[in-house]
Amino acid sequence: MWIEDVCFKNFRQYRDEKIVFKSPLLGPKITVIQGANGAGKTNILNGITWCLYGKELHSSKTKYLGLPIFNVRAANELKPGEDIEVEVELLLSVGNEEKMQ
Repeated sequence: MWIEDVCFKNFRQYRDEKIVFKSPLLGPKITVIQGANGAGKTNILNGITWCLYGKELHSSKTKYLGLPIFNVRAANELKPGEDIEVEVELLLSVGNEEKMQ
């Protein structure tokens, strides 16, 4: 089983993003996520674990202390009485044809 893609909606700095991972059936069985400090690499992992387990297992208590899980820019654009939805959705593949959501 592997993650085929992950979709973020208003999760931390990811407002509406989809990350597609290459299938291990098509080549190397490794994915490298690279970027500058503060670019959001750890938040990709945090989003996946939040989706699977309901908590961010890779957050340090001091680094994220007091920071909301929702996208602050999207929250600032809300009108009175509106709510913000935070979603992380995984598409998992278990073989050539099978997919689980």
